[in-house]
Amino acid sequence: MEIIIPLILSSCGMVMISSLSLRNSMAGGNPYAGPLKQFQFIGVGLTLMVILLSMKSSQLKKYSGTLFGISWLLLLLTLIPGIGIKVGGARRWLPFIGFRLQPLEVVLFTLPIFMADRLTDEDNVLNRGNFHSFVRPTLTVILMLVGPLMLQPNLGGSIIVTAICFVMHIERRGWKYPLLGVVVGAVAVAGLIWIAPYRMRRFVLGSMVRSD
Repeated sequence: MEIIIPLILSSCGMVMISSLSLRNSMAGGNPYAGPLKQFQFIGVGLTLMVILLSMKSSQLKKYSGTLFGISWLLLLLTLIPGIGIKVGGARRWLPFIGFRLQPLEVVLFTLPIFMADRLTDEDNVLNRGNFHSFVRPTLTVILMLVGPLMLQPNLGGSIIVTAICFVMHIERRGWKYPLLGVVVGAVAVAGLIWIAPYRMRRFVLGSMVRSD
């Protein structure tokens, strides 16, 4: 069942992409470019899925820190001029085997695995009321990821990783810091205000492209 559902969804996506590619062929484009590219992505995804399904939970736990560290380093590489690819005012991509890799997608894969491992640490679970149990790992991981994401800038990605960390922390250890929630909300609003000019430029640019 774990494989059947992704195959069905991938097949539906291939049908939609193929229909769009048919329209491109009428305009003189390559009708197979889109489907072939998507087929490569599906192949990579299915390969990774099979590898993970074959791994035991103990193996994922063992390498969770390594996987998260690699994804975090990839995220930092996007900020280096000459390495990170800048498109539309945002530097979010890396060149990888003929296509662009967005490290955020790798982070969204490794983050839940890493958080699940760290949040089950028995020493911190037994001290749920201790603020230290929130700082490590939840707050630390949020700061490690949100910093590079906001420098890209990527507000949507920052919100997603913060939400993942908070939801997993609350589900495992509960929440006893209402004041901290207000502070986090204020910081999020400040980040939104700071990044607003960039978002407005993207909106205006997109409107101009659509009008053409």
